[in-house]
Amino acid sequence: MHIKFVPHNASSGSSCSGLVEYLNKENETYLDNIQLKEDFFNQEYSQERLGQNFSLDKIKDDIDQNLGSRKANESNFYMINISPSEAELLQIEKIAKAELQKRGYQEKSLVYSEAKEQLIKTQLKLYTKNVMNEYAANFEREIYRNPEKAPNTTQKRTLDFEANQIYKDSLKQMNIEIRGNTNSKEWQTLENIKIISETKKSLKIETNIDGFGKEQVVIPRSLLHQQKDESYKVPKTLYDKKVNETIDKYFGARKEYIFEQLARKQGFDLSKRQLTGDDLLWYGKVETQRHYNHLTREVIWNKETLQEIKMAGDNAIKIKELETKLYRDKITNEVIKNGTPKGGQNFHVHVLVSRHDKTNQNPRSKISLSPMSAAKDKMLLAGKNQVGFNRVDFIKSAEQIFDKKFEYNRPINKTFEQHNAKKKAHAKEKSENETNKITGQARGQIQNFITKHAGINDIKRELNPIQSIKNELPLANILTSFPKSIVDLSIKIVRNVIDHGIGY
Repeated sequence: MHIKFVPHNASSGSSCSGLVEYLNKENETYLDNIQLKEDFFNQEYSQERLGQNFSLDKIKDDIDQNLGSRKANESNFYMINISPSEAELLQIEKIAKAELQKRGYQEKSLVYSEAKEQLIKTQLKLYTKNVMNEYAANFEREIYRNPEKAPNTTQKRTLDFEANQIYKDSLKQMNIEIRGNTNSKEWQTLENIKIISETKKSLKIETNIDGFGKEQVVIPRSLLHQQKDESYKVPKTLYDKKVNETIDKYFGARKEYIFEQLARKQGFDLSKRQLTGDDLLWYGKVETQRHYNHLTREVIWNKETLQEIKMAGDNAIKIKELETKLYRDKITNEVIKNGTPKGGQNFHVHVLVSRHDKTNQNPRSKISLSPMSAAKDKMLLAGKNQVGFNRVDFIKSAEQIFDKKFEYNRPINKTFEQHNAKKKAHAKEKSENETNKITGQARGQIQNFITKHAGINDIKRELNPIQSIKNELPLANILTSFPKSIVDLSIKIVRNVIDHGIGY
């Protein structure tokens, strides 16, 4: 399973109009003046509700108008490409054929090919819904249960100010004081520091933090200076910031509690729940065609060879020799050029997803969700949440969901985990300077392993079970367009001849 994220290039315009038109390109294909149409779908798609006839204008307006407080030059939407492998598509087709057989469809019937295609698309759409649920889960964000009863931005600011005052007073009673702005020219000496880990830009060190003893903090490499007596110094402003971070680490929950109590007294509801796929704004489109592009290795090679053939003139022997060197599509045997259709099964899904959730009407209250942002912990207003997206876990989950949903026995050497391990091993060989970074990633993998086997991921799966496609498919209607005219009937006959040969 190949999944790719493509961010909106804000410099080329703020609207998704061009992308929606692009995704609708296969609907512009006509055969004898009969349009072969494939509708967009979204989170509300189900086997009982197969027909979702969204207009292009609605899709454009929904995405373009779902704005948060991001800057105009930042991406407002993303495209997620979900492309099953050849083996995965064969599994989906196998399930579709079995379902058609149960329903009594004959392979030589006029509607068999169309019915099979519809069942393949249905399976991909139902799978995409599971993938988008996992997409939401891997942001690990929380949203208000009742957005209409939550404080707005101004009210939050007021509550936060009041909570801060009470919080600071409570800290003073324990002889702890939050550091304010200090002279930017002052320096703080650090003695007996221990470097825990490092990257090109930062260092994780263990040092003494006033009032807390030895603590581990991260500082920019460029701001740590060694002195003649072998001690170190950092700007006082940076040190004070690390003191405040340490205070927040141990007492931040107290501030959150104070904030919640003040909010409840004023009638606000701060109860939250995990973000789910139902909170996302997205539209998907199943496509059946793929084309070779100008960056494909075979296209580049053939372009040079075709030029040589052109230059060969009437030299038939040389032309024949050159033609044997041309790359051809394995299925169609067509010479591969820029724009040449790829042979075989090419079903894939494009998902156009908004950067922001759709639950909050107030733009300033919307959650910003970027799959291009690496996951990290960060303190947000009145609570700790993960900021960013865990792409590795997401892709692993999408693969595991496919295997479970379609009862697919994936070879070990075809798993994302194996691919990722090889990629990391290659990176390690390429540069020994990346050792600490890889070590950090390994620690993360160990933590993920422990978490997984501690049962947390299993509990998550139990809360959001993945239903086998074989249980969902029998409920699905097959939306074939039975012949309504001589022209329609002719098209179906032509399709069957193409699929099964003249002796159908």
